[in-house]
Amino acid sequence: MSYRDSKDYSIIGDIEDTIALLEDNQMSIQTMMGSKYVAEIRTKVEKWEKRLGYISDVIDEWLTFQRQWMYLENIFGSEDIKKQLPMEAKLFETVNKFWRDHMK
Repeated sequence: MSYRDSKDYSIIGDIEDTIALLEDNQMSIQTMMGSKYVAEIRTKVEKWEKRLGYISDVIDEWLTFQRQWMYLENIFGSEDIKKQLPMEAKLFETVNKFWRDHMK
C-alpha cells in the first residue's frame, strides 16, 4: 500500500491472509512429515519445509524492519531532532535511502 499518500513509496500492508495461508501450508508439511507414506518424497517435503520457513523468516524480518523504519522516520522527520542529534540523523538518512530505494 502507498505510504502516506506517496505514489513513489509503498509499504507492506495487510498480510494477514498471506500469513494464514503460509501457516496452513506449514501445518500441511508437518502433517506430511509425520506420515508413514512420506518416505518416497521425503526430500521434496523437506525442501518445501525449508522454503516455507525461509519465507516466514523473510516476512517477519521485513515487517520488523518496516515498523522500526516508520518509527524512526517519524522522529527524524523533525528538523529540531536533526539539529539535536546530527550523527544519528546522518545514520538514519543512510537507512532511509536504503529502505526507500528498495520499497520503490
